[in-house]
Amino acid sequence: MHKKENKRSLPYYSFYTLLALLFTHTVSAHAKDYFQIESNNGYCLDVKGNGTGNLTPVIPYRCHGQDNQLWFMDRRGRIHSKFVPHMCLEAGNPRQGNTAFIYQCNREKHQRWYWSGPYLHNRRNSNFVLDHFTDRGQVGIWQFHGRSNQQWRVVRQRVNDDFPFRYPEDRYQPRYSCNTYNINAGPIWDNRDAKYKCPRVCRQERGKWTGHWNTTQWGQASVCACKICD
Repeated sequence: MHKKENKRSLPYYSFYTLLALLFTHTVSAHAKDYFQIESNNGYCLDVKGNGTGNLTPVIPYRCHGQDNQLWFMDRRGRIHSKFVPHMCLEAGNPRQGNTAFIYQCNREKHQRWYWSGPYLHNRRNSNFVLDHFTDRGQVGIWQFHGRSNQQWRVVRQRVNDDFPFRYPEDRYQPRYSCNTYNINAGPIWDNRDAKYKCPRVCRQERGKWTGHWNTTQWGQASVCACKICD
C-alpha cells in the first residue's frame, strides 16, 4: 500500500502578496529626496503664490512642506522646485541685494549653488550667498558676512513621484571645464593654518587647493582658492 504524497500548495493569497511587494518596490524606486530650505529664524523658501513663470519671486514664508516649498539639487548644483521642476532658483548675475526668483533651468553659473556649512554660495561668485533680508521680508543674495540671516538648514523630505530628473539641456554633454572658486574656511591665522585647513575645505567641494588664501574679515572669515572641475 502506497502512502499518498502530501503536496503542499502555495496559499491562495501568495500571488497577491507578491504583487503587493512588487508594487511597493516600484514605488520606493521612484522615491526622491526633496528638502525644505529653512532660515535661521524658521521661515522656508517658498515659490510665491504657486507661480510657474519666469521671475516668480522666491520668498520667506512659514514652513508648511507643500510642493512649492520643496526643492532638490541636481548634479550641476542647480536647485529645482518640486512644484515646477523645470524652474531653478537664482538671483540673476550676483549683485549686492538682488532678490531671488525661479527661472527656466539653464547652464549659466549663477543658477549653480553649493553648500559650505550652513551657507549657500553662488557658483558665479562664491563671495555671494543666499541671504534672508529680514528687514524687508525677502530672500536674495548678499556678500558673505556669516551672520545668522545668511544661515540655512536643510529639512529633508522623502517623496514618491515619477519625475525622471531629466531636462532638455541634459541631452548634450557639457564641456569639461575647471574654475577657481574662493571657498569660505572660517578664520585662518597664518600660512601654517592655511596648509592644514584649505586642502580639507577644497576636498569637501570636490576640488583641489591652489595654494592661495586670503582673509575677508579679520579674525572671523577667510577663503581658500579651490580649483573645481565640472
